[in-house]
Amino acid sequence: MADLQAANVFTDGALHIDDYDRVIFDDLVRTFPAWSSIGIDKRPAVGDFTNGFQQTGLGTARTEDKRTLTFSATSAARSARTPQEIKAIVRDIQFGIYDRSVYKQQGQKYGDLTAKDVQDVYSSMLFKWCQLFYDGNASGTPIEFNGLKALVTSSSTCAYNVSVVKTIQERVTTMMNTTSRDCMPTDIIINARVRQLIAQEYRKVGDRMPEAVNTRGERVGAIDTSAGILPLHIDRFNASVAGTPVTYPTWIISRDKLSWQYIEPLNTTGPDPKLLAFNVTNVVTYQYKGFMFGALDLLGAANHHYRLNVEERTAVVDMTT
Repeated sequence: MADLQAANVFTDGALHIDDYDRVIFDDLVRTFPAWSSIGIDKRPAVGDFTNGFQQTGLGTARTEDKRTLTFSATSAARSARTPQEIKAIVRDIQFGIYDRSVYKQQGQKYGDLTAKDVQDVYSSMLFKWCQLFYDGNASGTPIEFNGLKALVTSSSTCAYNVSVVKTIQERVTTMMNTTSRDCMPTDIIINARVRQLIAQEYRKVGDRMPEAVNTRGERVGAIDTSAGILPLHIDRFNASVAGTPVTYPTWIISRDKLSWQYIEPLNTTGPDPKLLAFNVTNVVTYQYKGFMFGALDLLGAANHHYRLNVEERTAVVDMTT
C-alpha cells in the first residue's frame, strides 16, 4: 500500500515509483594545492612557538700583505626568527544510534554514509587551513595562525597597463641579484584569472606558455625566469581583493623556506588532520573529533617571498614592451 501511495504513474503493465540516485553527487572543493601540490616544508614544531635562528652574515674576510700577515677576528652574525604561536583547527561530528538504525533499516541506499561524513571532517579542516594559509591574521583574530598576507612584507602592484609576465620576471631577478642571502624562488601561486592574463600575454606575441612539472608530477603552465622555469599553481583559495580596480594576489615563493610546523595530537604521526573517536553521554552515541595544531613560519628572511598585486585589466598588455 505504501508503494502504491508513492507511485506517480499508473498505466497498463507499469507502476512507476520514483526513487533517488544511489550516489550523493559531490559538488564541493576537495583539492587543496597549498597543502598538497606546492610542496612546502612540513616539520614538527619545537614547542608552543616556532622558535629558531638564522645566520645573516659570515664575518668579514679581507686581503692582506702576504709577507706581513695581520689578523682581526670577525664573527658570524646570527639572529632569532620571529616566533609564530601554534594554533588549532578543529571540527567534530556526532552519530546517534537511532538515526543510524533507521538509515540501516531503510537499506543504506547511499553506501557507507558514516565513512563519508567522517572524511568530510578531514576535508573541512583542510578547507579552513587553506583559507588561513593566505588570509590568517593573528593580530586581528588571535586564535588564527598568520598566513602569507601577514607574513610576507615585501609587495608591490602590477598596474592594469603593465605586463604580468615581465613584472614577475623582473621581480625574480631583483630577488636573486644579491649576495646578502641565498634567494632562489621556486614557485608562483596565482588566481585563475591571473593564469588567463598570462596566457593572453603569451598569445599576443605569438609564443606558447612554457610548462613545468610541479611537485606532484603534473605538467602545468610556467614562466621562464632568471631562477629557471617556475611552475604556476592555480589556487581558488587565493582569492581576489575587492576594490577599484580588483586586484589578484600573486605570490613568488621559495617553498623550501615556507614551513608548516605542527604538533602531533597524542598517539598520532604526521602533519595531516587527525580524527579521534569518542563515546559521548552514553555508550551508543559517539563522536568524531578532528584536530590540527600548527603555525606557518618563514625560514630565513622574508625576502625569499614576494607578493605582487595584479590589477584587473580589460586589454591584453604586450609583455615585450
